[in-house]
Amino acid sequence: MPNFTDAELRLLSLLTWKTRVAADVQLARVVGVTDSERPAFVRRLKQLAHRGFLSRYRVSVALLVPEAPLVNWLPDLSEADWQAVAWKLQHRWNELSATRVWINVATRQAAALVGGVGGRLRQPMQLQHDLAVTGVYLVRQAVCVPGENWIGEDAYRLFLQPKARVKVPDALIVDPDYQTRRVIELGGLYSPRRLKGFHRHWASRRIPYEIW
Repeated sequence: MPNFTDAELRLLSLLTWKTRVAADVQLARVVGVTDSERPAFVRRLKQLAHRGFLSRYRVSVALLVPEAPLVNWLPDLSEADWQAVAWKLQHRWNELSATRVWINVATRQAAALVGGVGGRLRQPMQLQHDLAVTGVYLVRQAVCVPGENWIGEDAYRLFLQPKARVKVPDALIVDPDYQTRRVIELGGLYSPRRLKGFHRHWASRRIPYEIW
């Protein structure tokens, strides 16, 4: 495509297919920007915003940097101790402090260019959660399996139109035929009962899941 670098198209595709929002520091990790390259990279993001492909906002938010899933379930494994998992989910945010960061959201113009979903955040009040989902994506790219692809919740809802009884998680790992191979959930202030319901839903379908 003319007037776009491969890195720019990759970033736009990330924000329309895989995640809803990403901070500058997260996007820099996607394309391997070094500290010395950071000013030039930010100028490129500003240019994409000026051209109408990104919306940029400066916000105060606590950025969760996940390292590994709290639960990594496979068929035939026993279920987790949901009381313990709920405690960890409810207390981990207490250890974080809010900081001022620039965040990026793809526009509808971006989605028209690379496909996927663009526009306003579907649930702006969940910004901290959505940025953490992007953090999970960054971690999981190191263990991605050839032939499998991460697809975000919004793109999944729009293009694959799941049945109403299916609980759509934050992201899904799908094969080339868009069959679900694993589901990804960023746990919020979930109760043990809600976690148990999440487990039963996917375990009954024998689909592996991760709760981060």
